[in-house]
Amino acid sequence: MRIEFLTKRNCAPSEEMHLLMLEALGAEGFTSVDLTELPSDDVRRGYDTPTLLVDGRDVFGSVPREDLTVPPS
Repeated sequence: MRIEFLTKRNCAPSEEMHLLMLEALGAEGFTSVDLTELPSDDVRRGYDTPTLLVDGRDVFGSVPREDLTVPPS
């Protein structure tokens, strides 16, 4: 199972969720992914932050936007 925590700098809700993820899974239990560092065609850029993907799927059932531009914080 692959768990990815999608985030970006200066996203206040991401900071709180990151702390909860660390508490629940530990630092080795998931990978943090900064959307602003992904290639422009990476579909993960279409998600809002924070988002939690398990094996590439949003745990809440959201789908990525077609516009892969990362919105400002």
